[in-house]
Amino acid sequence: MTILSPAGIKLSLGEGPKDAYGGKGRLPSTRMGSAYVVRKALLEAGEYLKKAKDYEAAKAKAKGKAKAGKAGEEAQAPKRDLALEPLAALLDGKLPAFIECYRADDIMTALRLVDEFKFKAVLIGCAEGFRVAGEIAKRSIPVIVGPMGIGPRRVETMDVTIANAAVLAKAGVKVVLEAEEGALGIAALEELPLAAALAVKGGMDRDAALRAITLTAAEVLGVADRIGSLEAGKDADVVVFDGDPLDYRTRVKAVLLKGKVLTFVEY
Repeated sequence: MTILSPAGIKLSLGEGPKDAYGGKGRLPSTRMGSAYVVRKALLEAGEYLKKAKDYEAAKAKAKGKAKAGKAGEEAQAPKRDLALEPLAALLDGKLPAFIECYRADDIMTALRLVDEFKFKAVLIGCAEGFRVAGEIAKRSIPVIVGPMGIGPRRVETMDVTIANAAVLAKAGVKVVLEAEEGALGIAALEELPLAAALAVKGGMDRDAALRAITLTAAEVLGVADRIGSLEAGKDADVVVFDGDPLDYRTRVKAVLLKGKVLTFVEY
């Protein structure tokens, strides 16, 4: 968000919202409830977006009549709703949705929402993505996964596999690798090369894994015009290693920010 803000809309399905709100005696307290809350909000946002577009069309029509010297009824602006505006932007194609979902049935719920409302989406977590990789690939939806598909320590992540990222990539899904959100002690940004190395251990192509923490990540997050690869005109944020970036024995030799060397360390 320091590069692109707003960057997208966050939606959550599965145990996260169910436990957070159900524990307080509030909706949603079930998986069906989570899907209902999201779908209801999207339906309301769709109606809000339609009113906004109808208003713009009526305003343009009234302006055209005024230019022609004809009297026209002034268009009435709909009441502004700050809660629905971001979701309206999602449905209007101006923002993507980052949908947190881990279990296969939650992933399929996310896909059904995308099918119904036709918005751009990225799946986050996706621990059981390997079970429905073909369905995800068919819709050209990117995923952001840890090297073993692990997210928070929940029942919904019990069937993890180190091959998750590889299976998704081989099915044709655009895969971004993340640090593991606190699971297994792999959670720091500097451990992203380790995340990529583990994905390779699980069968992911090495170059694809390196791309999954650089250019592919930048593309999915909408900032590839500035970062993610070494190209003229980009930010020139570069890390120089003394060996293979995916080897745990490799050390950083230099870091450049906007082309200026920040550190240089001898080992």
